[in-house]
Amino acid sequence: MLPGPAGVALDAGSTDAVSAGQQPRCRLGLSAGSFAEQERYVKDSFKIVVNSANAHGEVKQQWKDTGYDVGDALFDASGADPAQREEIDAWAKEHLKPSPETVAQAEEPRWGESR
Repeated sequence: MLPGPAGVALDAGSTDAVSAGQQPRCRLGLSAGSFAEQERYVKDSFKIVVNSANAHGEVKQQWKDTGYDVGDALFDASGADPAQREEIDAWAKEHLKPSPETVAQAEEPRWGESR
């Protein structure tokens, strides 16, 4: 006789609920479902980390673009010397690294302006 689940004895030749090969796993509380669930949890956690990193990069670039665009608008309104304006614009492009779309948009005339 083999010890079965919940103290019920099973015959060695019995085909009841738990076979002899499954008994150690049952005693330890292990199942294929728990392994699959843990694997899914790890995969989902990894996806969250990757997506968070991507979102952080996008937000960082948006702040750079906004900083460049606001600075450009302020200089448009200030009437700064064109040579000084070019120097400051070059500095902003080098340090803020705005997207090409933002630079192109900044070059477009704003409401009521003609460049």
